Amino acid sequence: MPCAAAEITVKGNKVYVLGTVETGDDQKFENAVKPYDGPMQVILHSAGGRLRPALNIGSLIRERRWTTHVEYTCKSACPMIWLGGIKHTKTQAAQIGFHSAGDVHTGGMSPAGNALILSFLTDLGYSEAVGRYVTGSKTITYLTRDEAKRLGIQMEIVAPTIPWRTFANVNLRKAPDPLPSP
Repeated sequence: MPCAAAEITVKGNKVYVLGTVETGDDQKFENAVKPYDGPMQVILHSAGGRLRPALNIGSLIRERRWTTHVEYTCKSACPMIWLGGIKHTKTQAAQIGFHSAGDVHTGGMSPAGNALILSFLTDLGYSEAVGRYVTGSKTITYLTRDEAKRLGIQMEIVAPTIPWRTFANVNLRKAPDPLPSP
């Protein structure tokens, strides 16, 4: 039985994407933001989820020329959404963690998933070095200010502005719903 997908809400000029990114969340995101064409900031708090919806959300953010922000946690598929922003911010304590695409059926790395990530990053204008960094490890690698600078990822460190209670009920341990067997 499917579990809860990411919570996607619009409050003023902010779009919140909280929790596990599931299949269909890209359409849910698109529907939620359809009426908004002005400047928006996408606030992320997620331990990841499904890759394709995350890439689609990131692409839509880039098309709209919106900014992205992480106050606390953005790992796995979530940083693909974050990289979609035209401007990226995070707090000093925020963790942005990358890893290679995984094959949900074998548990190993997914060459097809990594190819999707590389294509997405190239389409957004990122260098091959960013692609190697993002897909280079099966374990999570946290982006530091120095690594961002070395890779040419524009990242601004900002003071925290969103109260923790906004994120307190988000389950960061929920795994994505199982996909059907091939």
